This record gives sequence, C-alpha cells and structure tokens, in this order.
Amino acid sequence: MKNTINKWEAKEHYEFFYSLPKGIGNKAFLLFKFDGVENFKNSYTVISNMIKSVETEAYQEFEKERFEIIRKYAVKDEFGRIVPTDGEVEIVDGKMEEVKIVMATLNEKYKDAILEYDTNFNEIWEVAHKEEVEVDIPMISFDDVPEGLSETEMNYIFKYFLKR
Repeated sequence: MKNTINKWEAKEHYEFFYSLPKGIGNKAFLLFKFDGVENFKNSYTVISNMIKSVETEAYQEFEKERFEIIRKYAVKDEFGRIVPTDGEVEIVDGKMEEVKIVMATLNEKYKDAILEYDTNFNEIWEVAHKEEVEVDIPMISFDDVPEGLSETEMNYIFKYFLKR
C-alpha cells in the first residue's frame, strides 16, 4: 500500500526492520521484514549520509571515547558482549555515579564539537520531517507476527504495520 510519510519516519522504519531478530517467523514474516528493509532503505541512506557529513573529526573522537566508556561500564554476557535491554545499555550495579562523572568530563572536553553537531543535526531533523517520500508500506496480519519478538517490537508492528 503506497503512503506518503516524511523522510525521518521512513528512516526510523528502516532502522526498525533492520533491527528485527534473524531466524524467527514464518515466510510471511520474513517477506514482511525483507520488504520493510527494501522499501525504506533509500530514505535511510540519504538521511544517514547527511548526518555523517556533519560529524567533525572532534565529534567522531567524542563518539569513540563515549562508546569506550559505555563498553567499560556496561553489563556484558559471558563472551564480553554488551547485553542490551529493550535497546538500552544497562550499567553494572554500583557504577552509575562513576559513569555520570566520567561522561560529564567527556562532554565538557568536547562541548564545542557536540554543540556544532547538535545544531547541524537539528537542521537535518527539521528538513527530514518536512520532506516527504512515497513508499509501499508493508503490512502483516496478526497471525503472521511471530512469538519471540520483544514487547517494543510487537507494539511497533501493531502501531504501523498491522493489517486491520
């Protein structure tokens, strides 16, 4: 079904479809997931390239250091991989205050780069919310939504893609 949506929404839909777990669901769900990735890929690529173009070297350094802090303090599985909980990173018990202090120091160090990036990002966000794109919105029946998705994933499908 063709619909007109703004480019930012198309980008968010792409990210949702791309993040869905692999290896679950029937053929209808796999086709739904494939169509979702394909139908929203162009908008995602355009917006992502615009965002990357405003990342200065200093901002990229900030992001690298920020990720290292997250990696250091995040809850990890037995293989040392960060364990996200509903898309969020959980911090090791008793370390949150330390993380806040370290992050505040990092933010102060890169405050000019962060401000410049935020200003440019906000301009991209505004443009992407105003510009529209016509896309085929994949739809799925309730019976084809597999078990094993998180509540957040199911709610997203129910809100945007469920055949009614």
